[in-house]
Amino acid sequence: MRNSLLFDRFTEAEYDALIGASDFESIASPADSIILYEGDEVGRFWHIDEGSLHAVRQYYDGSVDLVQSYNPEDYLGLDLIFTRTRRSPLQVVAASDTRLTAINSDIFFSTAIDAEIREKLVRNALRLLANESIRKQVKIDVLYKRSLRARICVFLCHMRDRFGSEDFEINMNREQLAQYLGVNRSALSNEISKMRDEKLIECRKGHFVILDTALCDERGHME
Repeated sequence: MRNSLLFDRFTEAEYDALIGASDFESIASPADSIILYEGDEVGRFWHIDEGSLHAVRQYYDGSVDLVQSYNPEDYLGLDLIFTRTRRSPLQVVAASDTRLTAINSDIFFSTAIDAEIREKLVRNALRLLANESIRKQVKIDVLYKRSLRARICVFLCHMRDRFGSEDFEINMNREQLAQYLGVNRSALSNEISKMRDEKLIECRKGHFVILDTALCDERGHME
């Protein structure tokens, strides 16, 4: 966590001052455990040290919409602590065995922390929140596309941009990816198989390789 963007350009003395004046708690969460329920009020946020989390919305008919995934070095709930209600709009579940560091929201507001350190912390938090906003745009871009193939391509190309490589891993199984894309799992598997046969991609479980980079060059024109 020391190397997280939240503490970017902090000296060791500044970081130690924060640790000494704030409440940090290490938490181990096994796979499928619930971190937040929809409607929970939060007074802290979490750094993902290891593992992954999924933010989901569950419906009365049993269907699930996977809204967002969180990976190591991401922060969960950082946006919530700056809202009026501080209530989670989604349920957050550990997608794997996960280790988190919980940080009290007072870290941004406590007068026990030097004002210059808090100002630097807020600036870094704004950068994190801006990055988070861009990631949420991915979901909008995906759902905007009408065809199944277009949704797959837009998602894969965003992942390529995020990891800086045509070869990457995603922290979702096939069912979770279908939930994220808002499509039927069987239809998704069939379409991925077609794309593999057409030599557009390679895939094995959560490992993807984009073979035809034209998929990303043309993603803005997909229907």
